[in-house]
Amino acid sequence: MAAMVAGAAFADPEADFNLAEVTGNASVTWGVDLDEGTTGFKNDTSATVKLNLVNSGTKSTSGEGIWAELGVKFDGSLQIKSENGGDPVFDGGKASIDVAKLHFYNFYVGIKSGDTTVGSLELPNAVRSAWGALGAVVDTSHDQGIVLGYGDNKNINFEFDFRSNKATNGASDATYLYLGDDGVIYTSEADAEAAGATVVQKFEVTAANDGTADYYTNDYGLAAEFKLLDSNEYVNGLFATVGGSFQINEKALGAAASAGYKLALNDTFYVKPVVGFTMAIDDVSASTINPAMNLAGGLVFGWGDEADSNAGVYYLDNDQAKKVIPGVGVNVLVPLNDTDAIIITPSFYSGSIVENLTAAATADISIPKNGEAGIAVAGGLKYAIAATDSVTVTPQVGARFATKGFTGAAKKVGDPAKYTWEVANTDNGGRSDLNGTADGLLNLKAGLDIAGLINNTTFSVWYQSRNLLNGAGAEIGTINVQCKISF
Repeated sequence: MAAMVAGAAFADPEADFNLAEVTGNASVTWGVDLDEGTTGFKNDTSATVKLNLVNSGTKSTSGEGIWAELGVKFDGSLQIKSENGGDPVFDGGKASIDVAKLHFYNFYVGIKSGDTTVGSLELPNAVRSAWGALGAVVDTSHDQGIVLGYGDNKNINFEFDFRSNKATNGASDATYLYLGDDGVIYTSEADAEAAGATVVQKFEVTAANDGTADYYTNDYGLAAEFKLLDSNEYVNGLFATVGGSFQINEKALGAAASAGYKLALNDTFYVKPVVGFTMAIDDVSASTINPAMNLAGGLVFGWGDEADSNAGVYYLDNDQAKKVIPGVGVNVLVPLNDTDAIIITPSFYSGSIVENLTAAATADISIPKNGEAGIAVAGGLKYAIAATDSVTVTPQVGARFATKGFTGAAKKVGDPAKYTWEVANTDNGGRSDLNGTADGLLNLKAGLDIAGLINNTTFSVWYQSRNLLNGAGAEIGTINVQCKISF
């Protein structure tokens, strides 16, 4: 049983001094407020310079049989960045321990901090919704400890976490002692009064609450999770997870299971269904146990890989619609209790399946157990027309709509500010398009971009409404023209 350990480098972080990025843009917009009858200019500038210092990479030990693995990951290139006249600052390049394990053939002991949660699951959709995932259950910050595992790196992986809760000595209410006229020190004024003494002096006692960590808490948690990897040799593309956790002091129990399959129809098209279930019990010793249970599923018919970007059309061109998959998809969340709403989110993203055309749409259908159902839809499309070899004309349109019942129903599943159709519309003077009443919402936007008439320059014109369903009076919106120079 010889132990073989050798130092090896896998894409080591390395020094690389170069001018990584220089970007800039300047624009002037003139607009007409059709509601107020006012006009005005708006100037915007942005500049970024990035100097690369060190490239990302990982340095790790390697071995076989019985050996120790340690991997240091340098995530993202380390750069010096200056933006918009600000002082230069270091950007990116975070070093961390990626893995720390003792290997015993296919078994291992991990000694990094972690967690004792189960159930976290991202659901596939053409346009990711604000809630498009099942959250982890029974999370009480048990992050210090070890994990015992088995895995063959291809078919299966099993892990058992045994961890404790780290406490932090933070600020707390001041503690006082009270000196009585009888010479006795009391812990409260009431105690002094009960003893017939008069308090003559009050002392503040400083506790050792200085922000330091206390690791000796006698507060433990357990978790176990089994995974069938999507690279498995049995049914390639099938993946599944089942797990449970128990927090000993809190007597909190969690369980979760999920499965999915990516079925390739040909070299381009595929179908990917995913289903998941979570259950949480806050206290298994309680006289009445009402487990919180959620069932969720996602299905996408796709023709491209997931991209960490937005859809690039009106109303889906910011981080509210981050992460897209070219295809058609739907997510369904069914809370198995009596209060929360059922949520259905169909979506579509064209990707590049039609040359020069980009189209996307997403909807949230909220069906509360009690109350009025609601629906919200957002989407847009644009088409790039090559007028000449150098000039491109891109017309685009977009719309957002929400029923009057959607606002209240949406709040049952998360922070309303996360929803695409409830974001303040900065192009319309920073007004929030959803006015907080029960009027519903309708926004329309249409515009035209012309690029290539002059190098690095785009001329744009667009109309953008405010809430056309505002019960206090429909708000027509603004018309804007813009010249933007960028590289």
